[in-house]
Amino acid sequence: MVELVEAKHRLYQLLSEGKLEDVQREALELMEVYPQDKDLEEILATVRFWRARQEYFLLHDDVEGGEELYHQWWKYEDFRRENHHTNLKVYQSIRFFVFSRLVEMLIELYRSSPVSRKDILLMLGEVFLALGMVERAIETLEYALSLGKGEEDAWTYVLLGNAYAEEGREDLASVMYNDALYLNPPMVDLEKISYPPLRKLGDLIESQGIAKDVVIEWLPVYAFVHGVLKHRREISPRAHYELRQRITMLEQTLKYDKKAIDVLLPRLINSYLWLLDYYLYQVQAKENARVVVEKILQVIEKGVSQTMAREHLLERMKGIFSHMEKIFAR
Repeated sequence: MVELVEAKHRLYQLLSEGKLEDVQREALELMEVYPQDKDLEEILATVRFWRARQEYFLLHDDVEGGEELYHQWWKYEDFRRENHHTNLKVYQSIRFFVFSRLVEMLIELYRSSPVSRKDILLMLGEVFLALGMVERAIETLEYALSLGKGEEDAWTYVLLGNAYAEEGREDLASVMYNDALYLNPPMVDLEKISYPPLRKLGDLIESQGIAKDVVIEWLPVYAFVHGVLKHRREISPRAHYELRQRITMLEQTLKYDKKAIDVLLPRLINSYLWLLDYYLYQVQAKENARVVVEKILQVIEKGVSQTMAREHLLERMKGIFSHMEKIFAR
């Protein structure tokens, strides 16, 4: 048994080095002795998957190989789930090999592009982060944001949130996650948020009767009442005006589009929370803050149909706002 453990460690090392033929040969030899070993079966399945895609590890003049290899990785993620593969050492070993090659290919692809390509920078930032190169990930993603606004910014903010959380800088992580969940919630994949407190909240939200496909919409609201995301970005006067317009639009739409309430209601509450933050911490407008508090409570009480969720949110919101009133009275 000790010999098998040592042999597996060697296979993991060979996988991380990309020596797929050696892994396949040695794993098959071991299977003759241990034909029922699940780890060996997973190793061989992984090798077969990637040997069938070896052309994607090469850069060609007419094919953007880095991008294609990146997309193949997510197919591998699906392949693992479909086949119920759970060996973390296999996963980490092959990821190290694939992502190390991805870094080289994406850097070369970015350098050869005649224009600055934000999509490549996002892929590169994600790969850096997966390899534990957190500082390089942050530098790359911050630079991507500097290239101008786009629909993909929500995903950029999630990756930056993950990176800052990895560094233990939870204040900055909070800012980034809040930005992502305000900007474009449907672009945020809860499974790709690495911050454990947020992932736990996702389970809580679903357990309270919220449909799985709108859990992400409710995430910033629950994060507020549970004190998970405590920090937001300061907004400019122009952004404040746009926030007020967004709130007006959501309020009006909710009046005649009841079918979209599951999506629009949490977005409206989250927008109110941004406005509350602005009144409390940027302009110290206590009376305006009180008005927003009343709106939040009314919207939850009248709009949230799931009993558990409604009672949970009201209880926690009232506790937070009661504490807020004591601060106002000082």
